[in-house]
Amino acid sequence: MSDRKNSNTNSDDFDLDFSKKREPRAREQIIQPEEIHTPVRNSAPKRNPNPKGSKYKPPKETIQIYVVLSVAILIIVTVVFIISLNSTKNTENGTSDNDSSSLSAYLISGGDSSPKPANSSESSIPQTISVPAGYKYKYADDDLFVGDSILSGLSTYDILSTHNVAAEIGFTPYKVHYNTLSDYAGTAVDYAGHITPKHINIMLGTNSIGPDASVSEMIKDYKELIAALREVTPNSKICVISVPPITKDSSAADSAGITKKMIDDTNKQIKKMCSEINVPYFDLNSHLSDDEGYFKAEYAEGDGMHFKKATYNILLVGVEQLWDKSVDTQTGGESSQ
Repeated sequence: MSDRKNSNTNSDDFDLDFSKKREPRAREQIIQPEEIHTPVRNSAPKRNPNPKGSKYKPPKETIQIYVVLSVAILIIVTVVFIISLNSTKNTENGTSDNDSSSLSAYLISGGDSSPKPANSSESSIPQTISVPAGYKYKYADDDLFVGDSILSGLSTYDILSTHNVAAEIGFTPYKVHYNTLSDYAGTAVDYAGHITPKHINIMLGTNSIGPDASVSEMIKDYKELIAALREVTPNSKICVISVPPITKDSSAADSAGITKKMIDDTNKQIKKMCSEINVPYFDLNSHLSDDEGYFKAEYAEGDGMHFKKATYNILLVGVEQLWDKSVDTQTGGESSQ
């Protein structure tokens, strides 16, 4: 053992007072493994999206969708209400949509006097004429109907007096002008000059249609007939009624070689003629036709060409309404001719 006195260490540099006790060191707290906090993802409590007392505010896009849907529903309800209200009014007034679109839609200007539906210049949809119960033609005492065997039904069925009808089997515009009537010593033109009717309503052309017939010749005869009538009774107003339709299986039309197309083409030429000579034209054909343009079976006799009794009232209502709606631009009365 070395001698401490020989040591280079100077004793004055050290405090060797062993009488002082060392303070005990505080024991470190040991954390047990199970007490170690290991963070877990998404372990934090979820936030309440609607804390108590706060109001939920939907997204702006959702609000816009609700507004648009609400406006659309309001518009639909309003339209349905208006339609229902108008329907109720029409029922109370005893009218229907068909009545207003047919009987009150006649436009007579010059020769183009065919009935046209409101808000449309042309229509392929057949129109309907309603006949009031107990209907009587208001011009029965003043008018003359000139035509062939179809129009003769007016007197055959006692709808009008023979005084008001000048019609014969097989009549054409030419024969009306030159052939003598069976119950009058003269032609239909002579008879018109004798009674001077208020209106002369002509329905011809069925007997002028066929495979070998000339529409242009018929139109020429028609013009000469109307000119002759104007000469013998200048104060009478004249209207021309279209050639009526035929049923799809018409035996009469089949035997005569008449087709629907022939009738349609003829009526186009008659309407054009009326415009040229300033005569009202009544398109009866469209009022009696179905969606395909053929004579409705409920209006036609068994031959598919002649009229049942009730069909004549459709003709008379249409002609009556034509004259009621006509306007004379020169005298303020009926259409000038």
